[in-house]
Amino acid sequence: MQIEINTKEFLELVTQLKKKGPKTNTKKYLNAKVDLFMLAGMAIFRVESVELAVPAKGYWGAKVTFPFAVLISYLTAKPVSEILKIQYLENKIIFENFKISATSTYI
Repeated sequence: MQIEINTKEFLELVTQLKKKGPKTNTKKYLNAKVDLFMLAGMAIFRVESVELAVPAKGYWGAKVTFPFAVLISYLTAKPVSEILKIQYLENKIIFENFKISATSTYI
């Protein structure tokens, strides 16, 4: 599975999730997970009860869950390309070249 998202729109979404999601430096933050799934051409990122979407291209046939802190790290180490590629392969979510363990549930 792979999707492509405009990097600027992705970073805006992550900024909003950071504001609305669990507060940093708390146990809740450290344990928080993000669900990523796709519906009607939109990549949907959900953490706790906050759900935000951004236009995406590609195929994403599952709900993939990974640590919230990984997503927030992109505000510090911003992607350089105009289009961000996100893949899921062999129980790993891959943001460009960065891989981290994730779980999936096919929908």
